[in-house]
Amino acid sequence: MMQTNYTSLFRKFLFIVLSATTGTALAQSEFGNWDETQLTENEISHRHENAFVEVNGKLYLLGGRGPQPVEIYDPETDTWTTGATGYQDISASQIHHFQAVAVGSKIYAICGFDIVDGAEVPTPNVYIYDTETDTWSDGPEIPAHRRRGSAGAVVYNGKIYIVAGIQNGHIDGHVEWFDEFDPQTGEWRELPDAPRARDHFHAAIAGGKLVAAGGRLSKQDDPEPGGVFIFTIPEVDIYDFSTDEWTTTENPIITDRAGTATVTVGNEIVVLGGEGPHQESAPDGGPYAHNEVEAFHIESEEWRELPSLNTGRHGTQAAVYNDKVYIVAGSSRRGGNVDSENEALTLEVIEFSMTEDLIEPEPDEDEDEGEVTAIQANTPDSPLNIFPNPAVDNINIELSGGQGFTVEVYSPDGRLESVSNHSGSTGNINLSGLAKGMHYLKVIGNHGEIYEMYKIVKQ
Repeated sequence: MMQTNYTSLFRKFLFIVLSATTGTALAQSEFGNWDETQLTENEISHRHENAFVEVNGKLYLLGGRGPQPVEIYDPETDTWTTGATGYQDISASQIHHFQAVAVGSKIYAICGFDIVDGAEVPTPNVYIYDTETDTWSDGPEIPAHRRRGSAGAVVYNGKIYIVAGIQNGHIDGHVEWFDEFDPQTGEWRELPDAPRARDHFHAAIAGGKLVAAGGRLSKQDDPEPGGVFIFTIPEVDIYDFSTDEWTTTENPIITDRAGTATVTVGNEIVVLGGEGPHQESAPDGGPYAHNEVEAFHIESEEWRELPSLNTGRHGTQAAVYNDKVYIVAGSSRRGGNVDSENEALTLEVIEFSMTEDLIEPEPDEDEDEGEVTAIQANTPDSPLNIFPNPAVDNINIELSGGQGFTVEVYSPDGRLESVSNHSGSTGNINLSGLAKGMHYLKVIGNHGEIYEMYKIVKQ
């Protein structure tokens, strides 16, 4: 069996499974309209500058200004429960202005802000919430010279990547930094800077590339009125993991704003809500938060408008589960204070559909001889047989001629979800802990050879 470069292959695989036509033309996901549910204070707390993350089919609302409980939404039963309250077991008094990410069953809060003596200061540690034990813990210290808040954070191939941010609350210290954190080893690695600084934004992964869109340079002490909000960043910066290079697309975001939430849907990143200098004023006070929702296609690098939120909001995070995008909490007005009546007690959900046809991509001209350039589903010539697919709780793998292999399961955004080792030529993968929807298998032979990537569907 020929060997291949995994990073390049994974990027191509995502390109293939989310395409609907041959060549480089890619289908766009189809979206419905937002469905909004009013919540009560008995269901969720008032909060903004918080996180919202999906792990194993449940959505975790955590962090935000002030000591906040973990609140857990089960989309299958449409119910909320309360988890850990406060931060008694960690060194932070509160965690806000961060983009949380999940690796396995753990949620990582990295490069946010705490309040110390009335000032917003970068959190000194990685903080970890374990969804299985419902507990917070201190993770490794962040190197002192790389600490900041309001940064973008993503997971790719089991590692966490942090980009940009600001060191001094809403005042100054804007940075272009790009870092890698390995949650398995606790190691921190500095990477090439992004093309520009930005803060108050979220990053996302699509097609093996990190996209930084939205955000601003917060300048609370700037003499120009509205200095916190007015220095928005229209440029979109892209980091390609296969080349280790940054580029800036020619197409800026449609509505430049900060305080946005960003998720990946197929081959697009979707930017939701936000705050900025060009917002309509509410009859009862300050400007509304943005309700715009815009999608950026990773291959065409084109933007398009999607249905707007019913309630504009900023300072929260969105999550994807089972072909739906969820967003909750945040502030419905620009700015916002702790316990503000403008913090949104609503949950909005929009459903989308994606094409799942497999196609063969055009081979790269610079592809090394002997590399696999096309990825196919089960065929008579394939060494792998995967069944049943779709599957409910278990899936079987047969590797023709295999003498032991490892299977890694990844989410659509490249997050490592499980690893299992198998002897001989057969194996059984337990899917019961995975969310419904698409996942991806990487199969590694006992000599390190990487076989083909496969899409599986958990029902």
